[in-house]
Amino acid sequence: SAFRSAVLVALCGAWTAVADGLPGEYMVSRSWHVVHSGSSPLVNPAFAVERDLTSLRYAGTSTLGEFSTHELVLTVPGRVTASTGFDVFAHAFESFITPNGSPYTDLISLEAIRLTAAFLPRAVEDGSDLEARTFIAWADTLAGLSIANAGVTLPHGIGMAIGGGYPHVQHGEALAVVYPAILRYTYETVPDRFVRVGRLFDPTLDDLPEAEAAEKSCAQIEDFIKRIGMSLCFADLNVPEEELRDLAEASLVLPDYKSHPRVVDLDAVYALLKESCRK
Repeated sequence: SAFRSAVLVALCGAWTAVADGLPGEYMVSRSWHVVHSGSSPLVNPAFAVERDLTSLRYAGTSTLGEFSTHELVLTVPGRVTASTGFDVFAHAFESFITPNGSPYTDLISLEAIRLTAAFLPRAVEDGSDLEARTFIAWADTLAGLSIANAGVTLPHGIGMAIGGGYPHVQHGEALAVVYPAILRYTYETVPDRFVRVGRLFDPTLDDLPEAEAAEKSCAQIEDFIKRIGMSLCFADLNVPEEELRDLAEASLVLPDYKSHPRVVDLDAVYALLKESCRK
């Protein structure tokens, strides 16, 4: 968007003013380590190419002084907040359920999920809520670290294909539209993972048998999607049902589906897309 482009230009200008070199040099080399060597050790090395610029706050804190990019998003519309915020949740969730994770990514992805569940509805309802914006910015950084170390799974492969074929669809919308179907498709494969996520939304799931709690975790996440106004179907996004077979093929171009806990093939992806035609 024009807003994001303007922010990126401003950030690059500020970076050039304090760094010995062009911004691009710090995006493609390790020279940036020297520039912000006093920053938090939790800095995401991919900050310069992160789509959500809130991550830049943690990369440039020591260099840019009191500049905090989350303060720039206080007037971002609720729909954009919900879409980008759900992408934060998806990054954390997928890096938690993938078999490529580790104790480190489990720790930070669960914290990102907890923060997003608690603060994203607040940020959507009141964009000027600085506390909510701040915690979502931190959740975004944790989720970015999670995918940098564990990766994403099937929803992102599909979401990228939707965004490529239908560029009017926001990335978070492309994820949210298929999430309910994919949750139901997946939870029986890794029930313990779903239960741990579900407990962050509803601690009473502790009292249920694992299989039942895992199923109810899907309902908790779907309710969260509804609360942030992202309960969608393909008709809402103007994606024609007759084009879903082609979309299914495009969804298998990126390797994200190979990291999904439950194996998928073209027919399985097509069925999930068909299921996503209705709410």
